[in-house]
Amino acid sequence: MNNAHFGWSRATRCNIDQCVEVSVRPGTTLMRDSKSGDQSAVLTFSADSWRDFIDDAKAGLFDVGGR
Repeated sequence: MNNAHFGWSRATRCNIDQCVEVSVRPGTTLMRDSKSGDQSAVLTFSADSWRDFIDDAKAGLFDVGGR
């Protein structure tokens, strides 16, 4: 699937193609692997699921040895 039209963004700290990219849409957030670009598989998250993921990441739940 060509998904170039979604307007992808990646973290400013990502300076190589080993990152994830996201596209925030109304009510949905899409995520893909930057290595595969427009041919990458796309994961879809509801707004609530994405918000929970971001909150958990900020709380350090995904850090090595997480809480």
